[in-house]
Amino acid sequence: MTPPSRNSDVILRPSVKSGRPGGDSGARVAGDVATKTRDVYRSLSATSIGLEMGISVILGLFFGRWLDGKLGTEPWMLILFCAIGMAAGMKGVFRAMRDADRIADENERRDAAEAADAARAKALKEAAR
Repeated sequence: MTPPSRNSDVILRPSVKSGRPGGDSGARVAGDVATKTRDVYRSLSATSIGLEMGISVILGLFFGRWLDGKLGTEPWMLILFCAIGMAAGMKGVFRAMRDADRIADENERRDAAEAADAARAKALKEAAR
């Protein structure tokens, strides 16, 4: 008897037909777990927007106040670096909005593809009758 080759180590099992597109049995697969994990990560990223905005403004305030003490230009560096902190925070907000729009577009495309697949499967099932 010859030892199995690398290609024969993989056991392929036929999929069990169910109501789900793709014919899987409804068991959890790696794609489902990855999708859930990615969605959790995206929601956590979205919740950090306010924190990012606040930290950038506070850092600008503290650095401006410290620089005013060193240079003797009492309110000007504080005002300048507060404005820079707000601009940096707004840049983060706009970046997060752009990412959220991109994700929404990806989800719409995926949902449309799934709906088309389901309609195609339904049409094939009815044509087989």
